[in-house]
Amino acid sequence: MKTLAFAVLLGAVGCQAPGGTVVGGDVFLPPAGQVAARREAVTVGDGPNGAHVIFMNFDGVALIAGNDDATTNTSWIAQTNVAYPAFDDTPYGMGRAATINAIAGYLKGYYAPFNAEIVTTRPTSGRYSMCLVGGDPGKAPLLNALGLGNGPAGIAPLDCGNQEESNVVYAFSLVLTPNNTGSTTESLKAIATTCAQESAHGYGLGHTTNTSDVMYPQLSPQVTGFGGLSTLQQDGSGMCSGQGATQQDSAAMLKMVIGASNGMMMTGPTPTVQWVTPTDGSTVPLTFDIVIAASETGGTISKIDITSGGQTVASLTSAPFKTTVTAPSAGTYQLTAVAYDSAGNLQSASINFTAQAGAPPQTTECLTKAECNTGEDCVSGMCVTSTGPTCAQPCPTGQTCQADGTCKPNGSGSGDGGTTGPAPGEIGANCTDGSQCNSGLCAMLGSQHFCTATCDPANASSCPSGNSCVAAGTDHICQPNNAGGGSGVGCSAIPGRAPQSETILALCMLFGLGLLVQLRRRLRD
Repeated sequence: MKTLAFAVLLGAVGCQAPGGTVVGGDVFLPPAGQVAARREAVTVGDGPNGAHVIFMNFDGVALIAGNDDATTNTSWIAQTNVAYPAFDDTPYGMGRAATINAIAGYLKGYYAPFNAEIVTTRPTSGRYSMCLVGGDPGKAPLLNALGLGNGPAGIAPLDCGNQEESNVVYAFSLVLTPNNTGSTTESLKAIATTCAQESAHGYGLGHTTNTSDVMYPQLSPQVTGFGGLSTLQQDGSGMCSGQGATQQDSAAMLKMVIGASNGMMMTGPTPTVQWVTPTDGSTVPLTFDIVIAASETGGTISKIDITSGGQTVASLTSAPFKTTVTAPSAGTYQLTAVAYDSAGNLQSASINFTAQAGAPPQTTECLTKAECNTGEDCVSGMCVTSTGPTCAQPCPTGQTCQADGTCKPNGSGSGDGGTTGPAPGEIGANCTDGSQCNSGLCAMLGSQHFCTATCDPANASSCPSGNSCVAAGTDHICQPNNAGGGSGVGCSAIPGRAPQSETILALCMLFGLGLLVQLRRRLRD
């Protein structure tokens, strides 16, 4: 598998120990007994459902030398008190809030499978670890205070088994700017990767040789998350795995220390993203169009990054999300589209395709229904005959096409109790699969199928009028009030099993009523 461009690797090396033992180039092992007075057996965190809270501090602190305590800005690594600088967002040109949200979004993605909560606002109570984002370790006084050599990307104490919940770790953002990583996106990802690795050292993980693993000791653009079984780097960082250990399963070890995800979704809506072209498994010419469909119910898509081999090929900030790129040579490639919303949540989709000289271009007729002829819908970039009512002209805003082919104001339809049904694709509209729904989600209740979306049960306006926010596993969806003859959609566990929920696919069964709800994201051919 080829990539569309080359990427830069950054080393995290050159550290010196502040009175302890340095291992792995960027991991400090405290002297025996030095922090034992504050050590405690920690089995759960203080976040929601016992989550372990990781506070990303972008604001800087007055750092105090002493045993680790994130709540008081005290760091064992610091040899003297020092003013730790705030994160500098000027190299990114995105605005401070958007830059911080993007970095936090990557870190949330890395820790999504685990029982951790990522926050950018300091908790007001409870225990938490802290990743300080900012600063250049090659510049005094930080250099002298932390006792570092010039060049490391981050540093952390190695805390076997997470005996100390309140570790303070570092991600030096000024050595991870776009000038050093090759692109803005890679820089943002590198800062998050550094926070992920350093916080994981605080959970006892060592370095591995897997370039796709967060625990790889260099900042590799191939990193996708905490990896599986891999060979340990022989640098001393893996001593928590036991004397003589040669392998580490980073994901399994992290789950053992802090637990698996509690299944909760990110706060608020999350993006949906699909490839329109190229399609998975297709063949395209060397120069070809990239077209992405992305949306979010109740939210806003802020940008879509197209990456190959970890390096950004294009960054699309407004709809239609479309660009033209050229492959460096014929061959098979993989592209990933990562959609971000304004809150920093993200969703990604990947495809594999072949670039070949002389291949015919893929046809993309439309991105929205408005680009198609009357009576057609835009499905997977092509105009197809509409499955819903057809009107001679598109109906004005506030009107819906009726079964008799006429446009009528919403709520004035005849023969339906004085209300019109929702427009095709809207919540409550009939569907057979997610591709027919604006949200990409089609629910099934008995024999009735309807477009739906996730919702907030505490916010009555998160579903349109005529719909209710009902439970579907541990999630909630919008359901028409007349669906299933008035029966609510509910879920309970199969006897002897716990309820299950996933962001992309949620299945639940209520045996007493025999109801099955299936949420399916839109599939693009």
